[in-house]
Amino acid sequence: MSILQHVKVVSPQPEAVATFLRDIAGLPEGWSFPRSDQATDASDGPLTWERVMHARGASGPTGYIVGSTSTRQVQILGGEQPKIWAAAIATRDLEAAHEACRRQGIPVTDMRLTPFGSAQMNAFFATVGGVTFEILRVEQ
Repeated sequence: MSILQHVKVVSPQPEAVATFLRDIAGLPEGWSFPRSDQATDASDGPLTWERVMHARGASGPTGYIVGSTSTRQVQILGGEQPKIWAAAIATRDLEAAHEACRRQGIPVTDMRLTPFGSAQMNAFFATVGGVTFEILRVEQ
């Protein structure tokens, strides 16, 4: 079974959003993380991680995860234009989901292993109907 894992937000005030979610909405603490994905490639062509990172419009050195795996999570990044830029869906069979996207002609990035708190996640992005989804599997 796949689940909504986290929502990805960009805000001009990421610290304020993280504080609101913790102190007002009651989500668990989570963690902050240094951003190392500040890509600038916005060229046309196949969907790439670089194009996805550029399109979200994030800036700033730090991001935040608020919540836990039992509450679901919100990822908050700094940026001029506030928006929900993607929904992340956790699945057990990442490879099958990636292949199904390719078979159906859905634009996808390659799969990539990235840090995720104290674990790692293997993930890819897909764009469907103008909406960006990150499909992922957390790996210990």
